[in-house]
Amino acid sequence: MVEEKKYEIDFGELKSQISFEDVLKFYSIELYKVDKAEPRGACPLPDCNGKRSFTVNFQRNLFKCHACGRGGDILDFVKVKEGLNFKEAGEFLTEKFIKSNHETVVNEPSEWWKTVIESTKLEIDLLEKLLEMKHALLEQLQRIDKQNTT
Repeated sequence: MVEEKKYEIDFGELKSQISFEDVLKFYSIELYKVDKAEPRGACPLPDCNGKRSFTVNFQRNLFKCHACGRGGDILDFVKVKEGLNFKEAGEFLTEKFIKSNHETVVNEPSEWWKTVIESTKLEIDLLEKLLEMKHALLEQLQRIDKQNTT
């Protein structure tokens, strides 16, 4: 009996939570960097003999093999590497990176999210102080108004 998956996959969210660096580490794929170019190495995909043709753009989370012509995001990579369809690749990534690695992928926000969270906390603090000042000013205006009417 095939195990039924009890969750829906948000593919956009999945791709934003898993970096290509994590995927390369999972498969023990090492790339090297030459000057300022994108890291490159041997193509790890099936049926490809490219020795230095596989490149990864970590900022965009994309790969390209200039020997076999295949490229795309982490879902495309796993589809080809594991011989899966799109949905199966999403389930594979969820099982390997999200469910099994909660501390680093789900509970630990990325540096970008940490910055957003910290900025939001600062904004909330500022708004609370502004509200306190507004209430204090309103109280002062009400006292002045009472003094002027008496």
